[in-house]
Amino acid sequence: MLTQYQKIPFTCTFHATQSRSFIVWALCWVLFTSYAFVLAKAQGWMLHHPVAFAVFLGLLIVGLAILRIRNREFLLEGRPFVFAEEREPAVQTLDLNHCALHPDANSG
Repeated sequence: MLTQYQKIPFTCTFHATQSRSFIVWALCWVLFTSYAFVLAKAQGWMLHHPVAFAVFLGLLIVGLAILRIRNREFLLEGRPFVFAEEREPAVQTLDLNHCALHPDANSG
């Protein structure tokens, strides 16, 4: 999903005190109970259909191998991750530190 995205997500300056913790905890509880229920149903299905489970497991392993190969190719392309971008300066300068009177300016 984020293979072409070079910036690291979730590296913001958000403070935990700004969140609505009751809503977050309620959502976490609903998601966890749903997750546990779905996994229990999946385990029952796997026990009753072992051939279908073996086929699904084989497809899952092949899919994960493809993702791992694509991840290695992506990292070998030399695209660095960007952890923090530098902001544009509030005051634009004329970059006068390259002066004509500087000794290195006359040497070349």
